Amino acid sequence: MKLRKYINWNTNVSLAHNSSLNTLHKIVPMKINEIESIIAESVMNGELSNPDLVQLMEQCAGFLNLQKVSVYAQANNITKKGVYKCREIIDFRGFKFVADND
Repeated sequence: MKLRKYINWNTNVSLAHNSSLNTLHKIVPMKINEIESIIAESVMNGELSNPDLVQLMEQCAGFLNLQKVSVYAQANNITKKGVYKCREIIDFRGFKFVADND
């Protein structure tokens, strides 16, 4: 079973368009390590390219409503210090993000 079958690669994900979450519901029963294995195997076999992986990351960021701390602070009219104090910060490879998908 390949992950490619479960993801609509042409779907732009946004919180306002919840029908995009239907693709996620097909993946949920799988365990994260199975998903990781499928992605790793697909990359090694040349079935997933760098642009495919970037698109997957963009979809995940859309599900999370992931924003850089500075962008989140400006959009919500709060200080960066306030974001660090009152929001859960995600450190992804040295970059700080806020997941605001509640």
